[in-house]
Amino acid sequence: MKYFNFEHENRKAADENDEISRVMRPISFPKHRLSRSVDLRPWMTHIAYQGDMNTCCANAFAGICEYLIKRAIRRDIDISRLFIYYNGQIIGQKTHNVRDDGVYQRDIALGLRKYGLCQEKTWRYEVYNLNKEPSSKAYLEANRWTVIPLRILFHIKAIEICLHNQIPVLIDIILIDQARRNIQINPGYLSVPSENNALINQSYFHTVVLVGYNRDKKYFIGRNSWGTGWGHEGYFYLPYDYLNDNRLVNSTDGLWTILKIIRRKSKLPTLRQFALTSYQ
Repeated sequence: MKYFNFEHENRKAADENDEISRVMRPISFPKHRLSRSVDLRPWMTHIAYQGDMNTCCANAFAGICEYLIKRAIRRDIDISRLFIYYNGQIIGQKTHNVRDDGVYQRDIALGLRKYGLCQEKTWRYEVYNLNKEPSSKAYLEANRWTVIPLRILFHIKAIEICLHNQIPVLIDIILIDQARRNIQINPGYLSVPSENNALINQSYFHTVVLVGYNRDKKYFIGRNSWGTGWGHEGYFYLPYDYLNDNRLVNSTDGLWTILKIIRRKSKLPTLRQFALTSYQ
């Protein structure tokens, strides 16, 4: 089975970065001492399997939306991943004749804000729905909702603060084939590739969700979309050192997540940006 990732065009992110920042409102969190560890897995829904589609980012955002719903109503609700994906595609590719080339975190976040979200049963995760405009029923259902996107400074402390405040965070990482094999041998622990590993430059970014951390052992808990047979029942442990290696992460446009799912009003909600403050 092949797993598809996607390649970022850093130039595009840099060009649009300033424009997006101008419409963002800063957000901060109370200055509490950070917990030594956080684990949000009990609040996550089942691990998804993305199959042979470049939908890692859409799967990650759907997982966060399902997490927010579960925390709010104590129920597991499956959110349509291909609905989220398509709307991110049309924003990123600026056409309705979209290709399965993957998508930026930013474009998915803006797509959720503009078009909302619907249930999986309304627009199913099937190959015949890939790159296809969702049904009017799906858009009608989704139109009741919108989201408040949050962009986060790419910094380990910023991620810890968000997770401490029960907010999962998306991240794009390089997963070379060797690392994929090693993670199966090392009960879910991802090792940092050697500096001279030529495979890094031949690989693509893959979006996962960070759902916890351990400050003493210096790792994040990552949630993947390759089914429960991968890693540690679909999760893995990402060393802090991995984030310190610019070859292995995409930090061009920061990190994104969803702060809240809310009822849609006449005006779209303001984008938020996390302002890193001093924490202990």
